[in-house]
Amino acid sequence: MTWEEIAQIIISIFIILSALAVAETKKVVRMALAFCVMSILIAAMFLILSAPYAATFQLAIYAGFIPIIILVAIALMRGGEGIED
Repeated sequence: MTWEEIAQIIISIFIILSALAVAETKKVVRMALAFCVMSILIAAMFLILSAPYAATFQLAIYAGFIPIIILVAIALMRGGEGIED
């Protein structure tokens, strides 16, 4: 086994764990944080697979923009209540 294969297995396990955290977490802020971690790990997987442009877009859009949209939408729907830890 090469180091790329070992890294892919380890990162895949952490991606699955963070995806489960996104699905099971009841707090919105923690869910957005787990989503960011999952997106960063997916970008790391893209880098290991030699796809730097896909990794860049993954970081820019999914790890940066989408969690902000989630938090703003929840804050606007609830009037800012309930998004704190």
